Order: sequence, then C-alpha cells, then structure tokens
Amino acid sequence: MNRNLALSVLFLSTGLTAFAAAPDQDPLAGHRIVLSPGEGDQPVLAGSTVRSFLSAIHADDFQVTPGKLLKPNILQLVCMGITTSCNGNNNANPYLLVHVPLPGDVYDPLATPLNFTMRQDEAIVLIGRTPPPAAYFSFRTFSMYRYVERESLRRKVFPSLGDPNNMLTFNTLGKAKGDPYDKAFVLVIVSDKGTESRVRNALKAAGFPDAIINRDVVSPNLARMSSKANGDTDPDKDDDFVGLMRLALWDYGYEDAGAAYLADPPVAVLRLTPTPRTEKAKYAPLPVERLRPRGTGITEMDLMPSVNALRDAIVAKYPSMKADDLRPTTWLEESFVAQQKDLDVLGESRDTVYLKNEGSFRLEEDDFVMVYGVNHEATGKSTYANFAAYNLCNACPFGGENSRRVAGSALEYFPDPGTRPSRVEDLYAWKLARKCGGDPRCTQIAVGTTCLDGIALAAQMFVGFRAYVEPSTMIGPAFSEIVYDRVLRFTPSAPTISDVTLTSGGTPVPRGGVAAGSSVEIKFRVTASTDSTGLSWTASVKNDDGCARFSASSGTMEKSGDVTISLTTVPPNAIATLSVFLNATDGKDRRAKTYGTLVKFK
Repeated sequence: MNRNLALSVLFLSTGLTAFAAAPDQDPLAGHRIVLSPGEGDQPVLAGSTVRSFLSAIHADDFQVTPGKLLKPNILQLVCMGITTSCNGNNNANPYLLVHVPLPGDVYDPLATPLNFTMRQDEAIVLIGRTPPPAAYFSFRTFSMYRYVERESLRRKVFPSLGDPNNMLTFNTLGKAKGDPYDKAFVLVIVSDKGTESRVRNALKAAGFPDAIINRDVVSPNLARMSSKANGDTDPDKDDDFVGLMRLALWDYGYEDAGAAYLADPPVAVLRLTPTPRTEKAKYAPLPVERLRPRGTGITEMDLMPSVNALRDAIVAKYPSMKADDLRPTTWLEESFVAQQKDLDVLGESRDTVYLKNEGSFRLEEDDFVMVYGVNHEATGKSTYANFAAYNLCNACPFGGENSRRVAGSALEYFPDPGTRPSRVEDLYAWKLARKCGGDPRCTQIAVGTTCLDGIALAAQMFVGFRAYVEPSTMIGPAFSEIVYDRVLRFTPSAPTISDVTLTSGGTPVPRGGVAAGSSVEIKFRVTASTDSTGLSWTASVKNDDGCARFSASSGTMEKSGDVTISLTTVPPNAIATLSVFLNATDGKDRRAKTYGTLVKFK
C-alpha cells in the first residue's frame, strides 16, 4: 500500500484532525491548550503567556517548528507495512506520539516521519495539560533505530534513555497536593546544557513557574546524535527517536474526558532549533539522569504456598485436560543493560517489570490457557498490573485484562471457606480461550483471518505481563520482590511419554550410575491420540555438570511407537551428572509432560 494512503487511513481511524502550519505562521494554530475556566493555574496556559515564550525564544535566535501529539493505531501501522512490530504494546491502553517535522519543515501528518531525529543543540518543548485522572500516565523519549557496529547494520533497538516522568513525579502545580491531573505542564526534551539554559530562561521570562517544568534528557552519552548536522562522515550512525506518552485506566467518571484528551490532546509540540547552529566545540552534553532505585525489601514471597494451592485447584477443575506449566521468565531486559548487549527491548520502561511465559505456544479451538498468580496492585507492589496475549511474530496483542478487572477472581476455585489458602483475595485466575462459552472470567482470543482481527490457529503466541509503578518508590517494583505471574496451558489428548528405561551393556543403569566411558541406552514410548499428526520428539541434556551427546536428539513419527537413543559423555571417559529431558509434541503443538531423569557417569 502507498505510504501516504496508508497514513490517511491510519489518521482517519484515530480521529486525528489534520494540522499544518508553515514555520512563519502561528505555531499554536490548531492547538487546544488553554485550561477550562475556573482552574487555578489557567493563567499559566493563557495564550498571552505561551506567546510571550515564543517571543522570548525567537529573540534568542531559535527557529520554532510546530508538531503535534497524535494517537497512533499501532496495529494498523503493522498491518499496513509502515512498521514491522507492535513492540509488545498494551492493547487496551493508549499511547500518544510526538510527531514533529525537521527544522523549518511544514507539519504534514502524511509526510512527517513517525520518528524524529534531533541535533544535539535542539530542544523539543511540550506545553499543555496533563491527562484527566487515571491509574497511570508518563512521558519518555527512546532511541528507536541505531547503527550496530559489530553487525554492520542499522536496526531497531528501542531502549529508554532514562526513567519516565510519571504521574507521581511529574511537575505540576498540583504535585504537592497529590493531584497532577488536568494541570498545566511544560516538558523539555533536551541534550545540551546550554540549550536547556536558554529554553528555561525564555520560559521564566514568559512567566512559566519552575514548579511546572519537566525535563526529558536525551544524553549524548547514551544516544548517538548530530553527526550529520555537524558534517561528520557517516549520518547513518545517528539514532532516531520516539517520544511517547503512556496512559492507562481512566478513573471512574472520567472516561469521556479521557477520550476527548486522546482525540485532541491539549498539548503544543514545538521543535526549537538554534540559528545559527551551536558550534560543536561548545556543546556541553547533559549527563545521564539518575535512576530511581527499585525495591523496598518487602516481597510477595509469603504468597508462594497460596499460589501453588491455586495452581492445584485450577488443575483439579479440569481433570480431563492435560495441564502444561509454562515456566515464567523475564520478557525484557532493562534498557541500560540492553544497550550494552545491542538488544531490541521494544520500548522498555523502568516504570514496570516485563514478564512472560518461557517460549511460545499455539492455541487451538479446544485449548485454553489459565493465567494466574498474585494481583500486584492488591499487594501494594504496583499501581496497576495487566496481561495480554501476543502474536509471537510481531508482538501484537489480541486480548488481555488488568489487575482491577481480575480482582478476587481466584475465590471461585475455593468455594469452601475452610479450604481457602492465606490471602486468596490477593490472587487472581483468568482464562484466555478461543471460545469462552459465557464464562465471565474469560477473555476470548479471536481466530485471526487477517492481520487485524486476531491470532491465527497456526500462529505461535505468548502471554506478557506488566506491573506498573510501586507507589512508595515511584518506579516499577523490583523483579526479586514479586511472585512471577504464571501460565497453565490446557489441551485435550496431548501425547504422553512412558515406559522409560535406561540400560548400559544390556543391564539396567544402577542408581549410583555407570562407569565413565560407558554408553547409556535410553528407551521410551511416545503415545499420541488418534487425531494427532506430525508427531515429533526431542531429547536434551543440561550441561552444567558435564557435557554429553545423544546418538540422535530429535525425530519424527507417523504414529505412536518406541524410541531408542544412546548417551555418551564428552570427552568419552568424563565424570558427569547429567539432567536428561525427553519431550514430545504433535502437529497441533500439544505437548507431552516433560520427562526428566538423572544419568551419572562416575
């Protein structure tokens, strides 16, 4: 699809009003930034105050190029081929994107790039109102694409460049009262000390109080910038950036105000460019800002027995189904770690933790998964938490819930109050299925026939989890202080592994092991249901306490049958204690319960 046509469809779908102003026209045209009558800080955003700032910044030889905040339809961007990934976005929670043209260009929603580049001596200033009351909002700038030297290519990395400004840290006149909502703010995206000083002086001269000014530092010590603008040899080695406002869960009664905020954000976006350009020798890079420490020392670990009891109760409710525990794992590394590894972290924010099930799975029409665990909002470890099902190939979400919606959902698994584990009200259990059958504690994952409408039956998927902002630390909880959310996959008629025998030299392997240099034969049976096709098996070994190899480590079968393989150590006469794992899967991705055994060579 033609990019301009695609963007037209995109903006029509999001209700964006077109806005275009030449640089010498009114930079505030089309912006709704003045507070409603009666607000105590209304004069801060009066047109005369904002225009006084523009006069002051012009007098200091800055060119002003207006942009916009827009609400992108991320899934449509992927489906139209404009971008390749949803980057694990929260499907139920909106984002606003800084959309700003190059210096001196006219803002055009069809031509302005979705990402922006930035000279080290430039600033981007947002002036407007914070959102209506909500569980969460924040702002942060990210590097998006970067040249990776050791790979000789430019690709997406998408790390955060510091902690977000969120609803607990955002500077507004209501901050001291704990009410940062619907209040005047200024946010300065900036890299250079001299530029920041000049912008702040202009804001002060116009009457903006320091108490509402926020900064979003894009430190050149982390970001790569200004090579092209300063005549360096390789412009492709500049980063480009994305500025994102995240929002979640409007407070009760503010849903309409929230929708209006998203449809027409009351925020002016202004690119400020020094003219003439600051000499490169006079740049004074802003340092990387200090990170807010995670953690309080208070953990959720006392809830582990209750979570395990909930797991057993869920399994007991579906005795005819095979339950597969999908191991929990970290989804995304923190950005400052990821940058050193050149990892793509999908716009990771330290305001949350990112967890998921290990690996991926298919969800057939007669399968379902149960997501369960600790409600981190109920325990006070987060302001809110959520989960969603994601298509593996492009990290696009199709269905999920939040901590308020699932509150108390674990109680149904313990109808007898006398059998309930400790603090069961702090737990949750929720089903994700292709067909919910009227279950009120189930979210349907549509069968996708196009990119836009769901996840195809044959597609791999995973469940991702977030827990946003521990109130006492004003940042995401520490990974070590929460009980990881869990996933149970239920399938009918899964394959089984049985009749496992271990022999060496024709005799059973004794408990104490076999002599180093021996070979161990492992025989097992794979049994599948009559509707299974594409049956396969694998054998793997954990090599922490020695290394070994199989005569064959995988294979396929037309129907149920026996498999025999041999295991020897590397080198052949080595002493080792090896954990061996046998697995089987059918063509519908129904998995046998892993069979594990120890093999000792002494």
